[in-house]
Amino acid sequence: MSGLAPCPQCGAYVPDMTGAAHDYFEASPGCWAAYGTVLEREYSDRAFFANHAQTVDAYALQHPAGNDPRAVSSVMIHLVGATLMFAHNTPQTYRIEKLKALSRLTKAEPALIPHLNRPDDLGDITVADIVPLTDVEPHLNGVDRWARCVWEAWSDHHGMAEDLIKRIDA
Repeated sequence: MSGLAPCPQCGAYVPDMTGAAHDYFEASPGCWAAYGTVLEREYSDRAFFANHAQTVDAYALQHPAGNDPRAVSSVMIHLVGATLMFAHNTPQTYRIEKLKALSRLTKAEPALIPHLNRPDDLGDITVADIVPLTDVEPHLNGVDRWARCVWEAWSDHHGMAEDLIKRIDA
């Protein structure tokens, strides 16, 4: 695959390039650029934006990064967000309120957010599979499959996400 290289986190074959990447996700510059392409599509057309939360959760959960406190918190917040979505079928407005409550709680009690061990397999679908989906329905369906696949990859930690959901519901 000339001109392509695998992202060290998600394994997606993306452009082999230099440049900027996220400051605490461990994504290659090519993977970060591919994610930017998907985000640009979602932000520029409301129809594509319908599954935006799933896009963000899937990408974040496929790019966990070490012990940086921001990364540790990000993994848990996105795992809780995906759990609210897939296990609880939570409406988006309620999900946002719950994630804000979780963010406040974790700032007050950082020990609630342990470092979660990265699954060996982060799922078979990556951002590289979403980039070519330039029609609305295939994009929305692809993002949904991607996010579910990634959330299922983190199944060993679903119990911890459920515990935090109970805590913020109390």
